Amino acid sequence: MKKNNFTVNNNQDGKRLFIVVSEHLSISKKQSQKIIDEKLVLINKKRIWMRNHNVKINDHIEKLYSNYIALNVVVTGGSSKFLLNRIKNAIFADQDFIAFGLNYIINYNENR
Repeated sequence: MKKNNFTVNNNQDGKRLFIVVSEHLSISKKQSQKIIDEKLVLINKKRIWMRNHNVKINDHIEKLYSNYIALNVVVTGGSSKFLLNRIKNAIFADQDFIAFGLNYIINYNENR
């Protein structure tokens, strides 16, 4: 992950996080709020997702950049049911997905 680092100065002391991030990155406040909501902001190496967090002088702010924005993960196998309630925004295939796929390949090759 790439990072963009900066330290809060005297003029920014007490301002809300989304305002400071938007000023430093030269983006709109709405874009700044989205970045914070996506949990891509660290203050003093702690992940912060509260837009209205008031920053203090010498707070070290890091904006993280995701390397894989549109990443889809397919979870299969016996553990997929265990993970179902632990992962947000996930799409689960049948737990025997790989077995069905391999069987399809075998049947396809036998019929050639």
